[in-house]
Amino acid sequence: MIAVNNFLSKYIVWYPAFLLRGQHNIWKAMNEYRKSQYYEPDQLRSVQWEQFRRILLSAYNNIEFYRMKYKAAGLHPDDIRCRDDIRKLPVLTKKDIIENQNIIYNNNYSGKKFRRSTGGSTGIPLIFYKDALSMAEMDAILYRNYSWMGIDIGDRQARFWGHPLNNRARFRLGIQDSVLNRIRLSPFQLEEKTYQQYLKQIEVFKARYIYGYAQSVFQFSDYFYEKKKDLSYLRLKAVILTGEMVFPHQVAIIKTVFGCDVTEEYGCTEVGVMAFRCRHGNMHLMENLLIEESADMSDCSGNMLVSELYGSLFPFIRYQIGDRGHIDYNRECPCGRKLPVFEGISGRQDEFIRCSGGKMVDPYIMEYLLDEMPSDCGEVSRFRIIQKSQAHIDVFFVAKGNPERIREYVGKEFSAKLSQDMKTEIYFVPFLERTAAGKCRCFISEI
Repeated sequence: MIAVNNFLSKYIVWYPAFLLRGQHNIWKAMNEYRKSQYYEPDQLRSVQWEQFRRILLSAYNNIEFYRMKYKAAGLHPDDIRCRDDIRKLPVLTKKDIIENQNIIYNNNYSGKKFRRSTGGSTGIPLIFYKDALSMAEMDAILYRNYSWMGIDIGDRQARFWGHPLNNRARFRLGIQDSVLNRIRLSPFQLEEKTYQQYLKQIEVFKARYIYGYAQSVFQFSDYFYEKKKDLSYLRLKAVILTGEMVFPHQVAIIKTVFGCDVTEEYGCTEVGVMAFRCRHGNMHLMENLLIEESADMSDCSGNMLVSELYGSLFPFIRYQIGDRGHIDYNRECPCGRKLPVFEGISGRQDEFIRCSGGKMVDPYIMEYLLDEMPSDCGEVSRFRIIQKSQAHIDVFFVAKGNPERIREYVGKEFSAKLSQDMKTEIYFVPFLERTAAGKCRCFISEI
């Protein structure tokens, strides 16, 4: 693939594409976000509150679904007088959207519409449409974030990402990737014979940064880490991880191999990037969204609810994404940005191990157990937990060392975290298969 000059890509491809998509306000939005990331907390909360009020009133007046939902709850936008009152509004769920497709959109909207879809961890397809303003704000915040790493619009990207399996769709996607100045490295083919091939592609393409599924990038990096090969000569600006949980030791390996900053973005297809990690290690929340912790959780990590602050076709308002975490509004970050810090992300509610008696266990506790595993047991590079029932768990390891010692240690420590009647079976495999989208999921519930 022939790489396009970054300058030409930015001004000849990307900027005209924004205009054709109706995203005329993206440049103004990017300039505003460059300023708003440094707003004092009270100023940022004030701006977000005023914009939320506008979105809420517009949704009530123009979208039948929201009007019916709020009336059923005995609420009118005028009843939401301060930020704390937001908690009075009903929560929006994925099920609401799927079951009310005929009444969720603003019939007065006449601009461009963009189809989006996601299967999510439950596998239930969610198909919806975004308007040009909402898409522009999502893109503006995205590229503002990338600028934290010195990445500009149009920079050449090596992308570890899924692709369609049929040839026609792959051909179309290949053309799109070429136009957008990126190469796609399939996570379906991460094995020894392709590592060197992918590295050569990155070299020839002269990628300026790597973007992709966290576990795919780690697996690629880990191969060269084991070979003690230094890839810093690629002179990447950064590696951006997304889409999957990643653990500190994995980030450290990626950083060692590439010799550049490694960051993470956290978000979803529905509303875009919700948080982005700065160079000082803090995951900052994005100011184009109003993100809140549910007040009805008993522990410090609750359901996260997200509201869009821009868009009129169908803004997501108090959308229950299912993720768990904690928002720190007071932490001062050395990067100078005043954006709240999101911490303790522990995955989807439907991605918790369910034990008898209602007990729920975060599957990522396995990472901590492995981190504390005695060194003479060996080393586990990847794992997957599959829950068959409330009485049965299968654990798969890609590991080296002493399998029996690992089995003995994990069997004892992991079982102690579950209910007494839970049976745990441990298997050792050469690799872990990926989902249809190319992700390498650490936990799968079949309940």
